[in-house]
Amino acid sequence: MDKLETSVKLISPAKINGEWQGAGQIVMVTQKQLLHLVQAKAVDPSVLDDLDDGDDRDLGNNDFDRAVAAKAEQIVSETMDTIVSQALTAKEAEINAAADLRVAKAEQDATAQIEAAQNKVNDQIAAIREEARKASVENISSIVDWLKVEENTRAVSKLSEEKAAKAVSEALGREITAPEFKTAAAALSMSK
Repeated sequence: MDKLETSVKLISPAKINGEWQGAGQIVMVTQKQLLHLVQAKAVDPSVLDDLDDGDDRDLGNNDFDRAVAAKAEQIVSETMDTIVSQALTAKEAEINAAADLRVAKAEQDATAQIEAAQNKVNDQIAAIREEARKASVENISSIVDWLKVEENTRAVSKLSEEKAAKAVSEALGREITAPEFKTAAAALSMSK
């Protein structure tokens, strides 16, 4: 029954007839030894496919059952590996999609917050400019009124614009810039 030997290539080290054989070696084994090597995962289980039907009939029931169990275990293992791999791939895709959605939402929220902040800053700038314009108009109007007094006009007529603006600032008690003074003087001369 165990006299028939088969040539197989070891995929991992194994002890055969009391001697250790290395992975990659080709050895001659009986069918019973072959079944043990398959169970120990020392040879590729596909070698069982190479046995012809007549040889299977020579195996004892116990050996045959073990061979079938080993082959079934291999099939189940490969199937489970495939199922687990597919499940992991699907879960990874689901996690990545959820992360992409969170990133897109965060970017959208950040963009909206930036736009709101920019609008607020623009509104504040516009308000400051409007206040400055009103203050400047008031200053120019005050300067024109001040310059309408002839002695005031004579007092600053020989001064540079900067010095004249400083003199008017002191007289009016508020900050007057050289451009405001220049605009007021031009407006006064146009009105005459």
